[in-house]
Amino acid sequence: MDSILKEMLKIYQIKPLDFMGYKVTRENPYTYHHIQKKSDGGKKTIDNGAILTLNAHEYLNIIELTDERTYIALNQIFKLINNQKQAPTLEQYQIINIMLSLYEEKHINIRNSKGKLLIKEKYLKREFLK
Repeated sequence: MDSILKEMLKIYQIKPLDFMGYKVTRENPYTYHHIQKKSDGGKKTIDNGAILTLNAHEYLNIIELTDERTYIALNQIFKLINNQKQAPTLEQYQIINIMLSLYEEKHINIRNSKGKLLIKEKYLKREFLK
């Protein structure tokens, strides 16, 4: 794990969840998400990052490719979380869950070019309300 991600974990104290409400496990470790993409000049800093698990990060990349508005809105919430310098609030987790649920309603049966569903079962397993 790199130093920026370690520092973020100390600041935000979010164990065992990520910013999107997914549980970290050995198979689903934390990753760093650039809010402003590297390709757009985004630096790897605490203020430009979101703590996501591997599955959440993969899901967010799919959302970026299929629903830019939802992707941008999620990144705006990540910025708010960064500004408060603490773990996401229950209200923020609820908003993220609603946004993801609306995305899922719209895209649940969409398949990729290989015929596989875009929304995998593992993406539907958010933990924050349990």
